[in-house]
Amino acid sequence: MSGRSKNKPEVNCDVYVLLCCYVLQKCSISFSISISIDPQNLFPLTVVSTKNYFCFTTRINGYCKRQFSRLLSSHTENGLSTRSVTFKRAPHYILCSIERDSPLAACLYGEISIPHYGSQRLMNIFDTKDLEYNQKVDDRHRCNWKEGDWTDDSDQMILILRTLVQNGGKFDEKDFAKKLRHWVRHGYEELGDTGGCGLGRTTASVLSHRDFLKNPHKAAKDVWEGSGRFIAPNGGVMRTSVLGTMEFPDLNKVIENTRSACMVTHADPRCIASCVAVTIAIALMLQREYVFNNGEHDINAIMSTAHWYAEQELKETPQYKDELKHHMFAESIDKLELDSPRAIGYTFKCMGAGFWAFRQKDFREAIQAITMEAGDADTNCAVAGALLGCKVGFRKLPKSWVKGLCHRGWLDKEIKSYFTLLGLQH
Repeated sequence: MSGRSKNKPEVNCDVYVLLCCYVLQKCSISFSISISIDPQNLFPLTVVSTKNYFCFTTRINGYCKRQFSRLLSSHTENGLSTRSVTFKRAPHYILCSIERDSPLAACLYGEISIPHYGSQRLMNIFDTKDLEYNQKVDDRHRCNWKEGDWTDDSDQMILILRTLVQNGGKFDEKDFAKKLRHWVRHGYEELGDTGGCGLGRTTASVLSHRDFLKNPHKAAKDVWEGSGRFIAPNGGVMRTSVLGTMEFPDLNKVIENTRSACMVTHADPRCIASCVAVTIAIALMLQREYVFNNGEHDINAIMSTAHWYAEQELKETPQYKDELKHHMFAESIDKLELDSPRAIGYTFKCMGAGFWAFRQKDFREAIQAITMEAGDADTNCAVAGALLGCKVGFRKLPKSWVKGLCHRGWLDKEIKSYFTLLGLQH
């Protein structure tokens, strides 16, 4: 049996350089970066603080070499040179290349590239091993979407992407609120939308609050309190997975962004806890803090840590702690009762579906199993796709699902803008 690795294996993205630079940045320590280029585009990079508190060496690829080219003065005929550059703060491009088969890319595409039919009657029509976009049943509800289109879950996730990109990596709740209201009224006009489709009742109520644009958190809290502090739907957790990828080395920052994004429309602690559980799990995977010697993630350790952080959001409502644990660690998908008529959109059910999928190995099989449970299938699959996608990587996503997206080119540009913000290759 593989044991936990103390010396983390080499990975495609240089998480460790990022972490080192982040620590130096937070400590307000100036540091230098010495670069030696070799002809094979693989070169060591050493980060050393001016006070010699830290020293770290790793490898990065040609993308980072190109990013640093402006800082390098010269190189010799054999391609070797060294120059030190001092930064007061870590630049964006210290984040090294993360290619399209990375966990980060798979997290984003995994949430969107899912044929979420959500109808039990499909079990009698199609082989569940072969669900594809062209098998969509155009009933009164599904006729609102084109073949290969995604739903409001992913639409709102893209709004979060845009908020981060346009605010230099900062999540601004007022800007997101403004974008959300515009989306509700117009959709993505460049895609031919005439309005946002699939909006939940809680989100609609919050958006109609007179203070929504000025203070969205207050508006959401007012609506929640007006319900007797009862409503806890999945409209927050469905869109916030991406925040596990932003500043993922700093879990406190991940939680701060996650809370803020959720509370724009959903103030119940159960909603916040659900979002935190998902984004912390994603951040931990990107950190590769919990891995075995064979490079695979320690699922139990990630889930236990994510559960602990989520539970902290329930300090004022401890009566929900057992329920949180039940849904996060459900032994089978049947235990979640995703098609329960009275709780079809409950936030813990959606989060539970995500973590059930996280423990599976095959992306297609897991997403299809959740789809066949019916219920709020598109939302359950969105969270499941983000978690499992981040775990298995981009190459393990079904090719037909990714290639079959009807607005693939547009989506690629949106994700590329986000990767550019992070200084990553796409």
